[in-house]
Amino acid sequence: QCSDFGTNRLGFKSNNRTNFFKYTFDVSSTAQFKLSEVITSKTTGGAQYFRSTFQRNGASSEDLPPGATTVTAGATPTADESTTFGVTAGFFGEQTFSLRDRLFLTGAFRADNNSAFGTKATVAVYPKASLSWLISEESFFPKPRFLDQLRLRAAYGQSGTSPGANDALPFFIGTSVNVADQANPAIVFSAVGNPNLKPERATEVEGGVDVDMLDNRVTMALTAYRKRTKDALVSRTLPPSAGISAARFENLGAVRNSGFEASVRAQILQTQRLGFDATLNYANNDNQLLSLGGVPPIGAELRQVEGYPTFGVWSREILSFTDINGDGIISASEIVVADSIRFLGRSTPRVEVTFSPGVDLFDRLVRVTANFNHKGGFLLKNSSERIRCQTNNNCRGVNDITAPLAEQARATAVREHPSRTQAGYWDKGDFTKLREVAVTLSAPKSWSERRVLGVERLSLTLSGRNLKTWTRFTGIDPEMVAGAESEVQDPFQASPPPTYYSLRLNFGF
Repeated sequence: QCSDFGTNRLGFKSNNRTNFFKYTFDVSSTAQFKLSEVITSKTTGGAQYFRSTFQRNGASSEDLPPGATTVTAGATPTADESTTFGVTAGFFGEQTFSLRDRLFLTGAFRADNNSAFGTKATVAVYPKASLSWLISEESFFPKPRFLDQLRLRAAYGQSGTSPGANDALPFFIGTSVNVADQANPAIVFSAVGNPNLKPERATEVEGGVDVDMLDNRVTMALTAYRKRTKDALVSRTLPPSAGISAARFENLGAVRNSGFEASVRAQILQTQRLGFDATLNYANNDNQLLSLGGVPPIGAELRQVEGYPTFGVWSREILSFTDINGDGIISASEIVVADSIRFLGRSTPRVEVTFSPGVDLFDRLVRVTANFNHKGGFLLKNSSERIRCQTNNNCRGVNDITAPLAEQARATAVREHPSRTQAGYWDKGDFTKLREVAVTLSAPKSWSERRVLGVERLSLTLSGRNLKTWTRFTGIDPEMVAGAESEVQDPFQASPPPTYYSLRLNFGF
């Protein structure tokens, strides 16, 4: 007999078993030819097969007799079963021509079929082409003394994202229907399915330049890209006039992404006693939902609205608040809230910057490295604080009269204002983190020459990760993530990334 609470005090038993089966097959072949003194050819072809099966069986029961330990012994046994099946099969080919090892032209394609496609969908073919030109090696190029190498490149390609394993399939459940006052067995749709369902198709064009300078002490890569996704999967509710009250996925949407990426690596100082190098990476992305195929905006606070970024933040914005009577407390009448929802900002970072400096000391026997990471241009909801204020009445904005007026205003707006807006809990999510600091001590060359203890190489590294965060986010940490992976970060009742330290000893004989 279990504890005296809930509905299972007379005992219960659950038995759930899950199997994952994954099969892969991959074959490819490459042939290289020298077509002339200046032209070489490389041809690659192959095929791939992926099969994944998920199978789950569950059984449970309640009210077990004394001493019973099996599901079948219970008074109310239940069972459930779930299966998901997916197969992707395809083949590919790629042809590259090289002219004097300076100009490289590549064309390729990939053809895929997937069990998740609708029965009326055909094989998806994705083409690709790229051009790379080492222009600094050409005789006509006016090569300055500081330049070691200059490469121009451009690429075009397509890729696809398959629907969910069961999105195209219709499913039925049994029911009964009253005909002439008599119950008759019948079936109805539990999922409508879509025989025309096909993959989302993304087409991307990019161009860039790679530069090596100052005796290869500085390396730089610049890339600009533009990607358009069509046939994006959108959940569309079917009209009741169709005789079905349900929603299904259809290839209706279109999304555009464009951005710029830059990477610079530099050996700034190098002497016998001291060295300093650094790597800087920068990336930005502008995202816009071009079309929903006539479907109305989807979602509540995180909405899909044509002409705006995907998963944009929409809410009744707090326009202003003023302590009119000067009592240090913000009341609902002292808050002005927008009369309709409006776009507040993106929910995913627009800009990311990574800076990694390194210092070598004492003839490279000591190396100190660090990594700084910045993400910006997005909003992040402090959901944990919102529920504490709105539901649990145990946040500072509700109970502390000395709380900042902004803290009081957002708590009052979500609790007492007629609009009940949660907009005040969408904080600026920008942050900068000191991701890692590491110190490595390497044994001097004399050790390898003497082979002390038979060791040729020996180093000791002490490192720490997630050491410091700079942010205006009012929650615990802007990188808290709750639940399963999704397109948008959710910090609700989650734990921040831990700070931890490691000591590593590397040696080789």
